[in-house]
Amino acid sequence: LERPKNTGCLIHITNGNFTFASGTAEINNYQISANLRDASVILIDGGNVRLEGGMLTNISQYSLYGCGIKVNGGRLVVSGGNIEFTNSASAGVHVDGGEAVIQGGSITAVSQGVKVTGGGLIVKEGARIQGGEKSGYGLQDFQGASVLYGGIFTGGTGAIYSNSSNNVKRMLGEGCAYYNLDDAGNKTLVLSVSANLKGTVAVAPCVHDCDKWTADGNGSHTYICKVCGIEETEACDYEYKDASVFGASGKDGHVVICPLC
Repeated sequence: LERPKNTGCLIHITNGNFTFASGTAEINNYQISANLRDASVILIDGGNVRLEGGMLTNISQYSLYGCGIKVNGGRLVVSGGNIEFTNSASAGVHVDGGEAVIQGGSITAVSQGVKVTGGGLIVKEGARIQGGEKSGYGLQDFQGASVLYGGIFTGGTGAIYSNSSNNVKRMLGEGCAYYNLDDAGNKTLVLSVSANLKGTVAVAPCVHDCDKWTADGNGSHTYICKVCGIEETEACDYEYKDASVFGASGKDGHVVICPLC
């Protein structure tokens, strides 16, 4: 493959459909300097691109100052395979326009597994995104434009980063939450979301953390999850209690009470 003129990439896609289903695409002794317009291996300006398997990697002795895949427009879907740029000062995928959907496979890079500066990103269950162990980010989204329904993220500096904690909260898909993962794969719900979530972080359906149900006055009660913000209403489940327990000493009979509200 020869680098297209004036693009700084190895493969330039502007329209149509492109699917990489298996095999290995390797960058061997290929150097891309930082002053080119788009220093990337695959540059997507339009069309639809799917990565379903195989490997996209840089085995060069040189550093690649840019990214593995740059999305300026069109749509990228990664459903399998591996994108690995572990010896390059680069991002695995850089979304600056269009849309990228990561729903499987593994993305690993020295700087950012995935970097978002524009466009849109959706991450679903089955994706694993990793930044460098020393100073990398799994996902770095400066605008908080990503929507996360699943995935596992890790990086030496941060697993998931944006420029504010509100952005990181807003990136969660409806009904989802952040969890810290330990080495054994055990999940702990993240109750306090910061602008930089560290360690290994998973996104999964929220188990809901609520310390108070509010009675609606019509035989039901409602809570709002402190973590994901979802609101849920259900019927009260009443229990019979001796009236004397509630300061009605000397009176016969019972009262009914919902233990939650």
